[in-house]
Amino acid sequence: MYSSSRRYRKNDWWDFMTVIDQELDRDEGPMTYYYILDELKWRMVDSVSEGETFKIKKKAQELKDRMEKSKENWSLDSDATLIELNSLLEFLI
Repeated sequence: MYSSSRRYRKNDWWDFMTVIDQELDRDEGPMTYYYILDELKWRMVDSVSEGETFKIKKKAQELKDRMEKSKENWSLDSDATLIELNSLLEFLI
């Protein structure tokens, strides 16, 4: 599917939150969600505190809710995209 290269690695948490909003305001397609959720996955893997994990899970839940609304406008060629997105969400939440 998509490359798992980290697009937002250099952003601290609060900058990343701003970037998420900017990215989704520009494009709420599956690829945008994929890259954002993938970055959250890496931040969770790298996290060392329960507090950090909690805020990542909370943001992932917010993104899941927003993604549910966005999916109505997607035209997907295959279910592979949804499977990957759901796998990332399953890991995060």
